[in-house]
Amino acid sequence: MSVTLKINSPGGHLFQLTVPLSSVAATDANTTYDQTHQQIGAFARRTVYGVCGDADVPVESTFTYPPERRLLESCVVERANDNTTFASGPDSLIVGLRALGARQLWRFIIRDFTPLRRVLNAYAGQRGKNLANMRLLWKSQVVGYEDTAKDLGVYDGCELIVQ
Repeated sequence: MSVTLKINSPGGHLFQLTVPLSSVAATDANTTYDQTHQQIGAFARRTVYGVCGDADVPVESTFTYPPERRLLESCVVERANDNTTFASGPDSLIVGLRALGARQLWRFIIRDFTPLRRVLNAYAGQRGKNLANMRLLWKSQVVGYEDTAKDLGVYDGCELIVQ
């Protein structure tokens, strides 16, 4: 995993710098894809300022990132039970969103017949993310707008992926 910066200096010189991604941004399980992008942007601005003395110089940054790490978060689905007092009934599912390998960040309660897309809509709205760039995956397939947990066979303990 590496980051490559191409900097066109005001003097017409092209500088190219390639560094390991781990020296630029956190890539652990608690770091989302968006956070990694922000850290790379901050690194690019610092580097441009260091090379050119001006942070407003155009810079092109590219980086390699393993496909499995492109996942933003995963959703773990659990069936509501008697111990889940805030659930709306025995046919409720609790979708808990978490960063990959991390603790739970957010919970959403749905029913078996609720379109799963509502989970993504609610998450994007709460987190201020652009829904147009997000997908919800179940068994590597994109969840449709009207697909429900019951239609797809989503069950207790399964995992949905937000990408």
